[in-house]
Amino acid sequence: MADMNNIVRCPYTDVKIPENQSFYDRVFQRVREFPRKIAIVDGISGRSYTYTELINAVECVGSAFIKLGFTKGDILCLYGPNSIEWAITFFAVLAIGGIATSANPLYTTYEIQHQLKDANATYIATPIELVSKVKQAAKKYTKLKKIIVFGNGDMSDCICFNALLSDKGDAFKLPTINAKEDIAVLPYSSGTTGLPKGVMLTHFNLVANIQQLRGTPYFLPTLIGDCHIAVLPFFHIYGQVIILAGGLCEGATIVTMPRFNAEQYLSVIQKYKATRLYVAPPVMLFFAKDPMIEKYDLTSVRDIFSGSAPLSKELQMAVESRLKCTIIQGM
Repeated sequence: MADMNNIVRCPYTDVKIPENQSFYDRVFQRVREFPRKIAIVDGISGRSYTYTELINAVECVGSAFIKLGFTKGDILCLYGPNSIEWAITFFAVLAIGGIATSANPLYTTYEIQHQLKDANATYIATPIELVSKVKQAAKKYTKLKKIIVFGNGDMSDCICFNALLSDKGDAFKLPTINAKEDIAVLPYSSGTTGLPKGVMLTHFNLVANIQQLRGTPYFLPTLIGDCHIAVLPFFHIYGQVIILAGGLCEGATIVTMPRFNAEQYLSVIQKYKATRLYVAPPVMLFFAKDPMIEKYDLTSVRDIFSGSAPLSKELQMAVESRLKCTIIQGM
């Protein structure tokens, strides 16, 4: 038996984690508190969905998937940059008991083919500009049943996302989820030491992560009325759970950007009066050093979370001094 004297305990109160709550239920359990609040915005076009509209869209797409033959445990690959369509598809898949695996939009045909095969995905959702890569990959990986396409263009052998969105939602049904056993997401490692590898995360794993964010004193709370800029990729677990799901479950507005562009990023922060930013250290260096910062009003920014790599104390202090906000460092 372990010697209890040798166990190092955290000074904070234990975080309570629901025993059997699905990730979908956890993210949207408070939606009735802010039904008309803007949930998600396309930072470039300005298109937006309220929380009620987002839930309705998720249910319509989920219903359409069920009508296509998608069943609990089926795997859909999300292959594309951040977008409202990406988010709706992600939550629709999880809501009906499916598994979402996400791929870097910069992947080559060979790389996306490898992930599809390794994950055993039978559905894929992708923007129109990546369809040609998917079709090339599908020539060797023949298990794909459906290709869902975001945007407008040649839809031959594909299904337009807007057609799913037009579904009446009448087939939508929440399945019974065993939170500790049922896989929710299958993100892939960066492939530093070889080909990327899938990481099986259950609904319980993801709910626990959300609870950790809410129950840790030094992780500043998200407030109803907050606005978070989602420029870090949704295909990565940081963007997927911490930014997208973590913000929505607390009533924040998520502003999506497909990629980092310095001027667009600053313009979006100013336009939407962002209160919280999630970044990596290279963006912190940009905040500390780039003269472009002075052209924009960033006074709405209350706190910045920097993660994925170490952040020096000097750089942290430089950004705090320049932007007059709180910096939180996490790995």
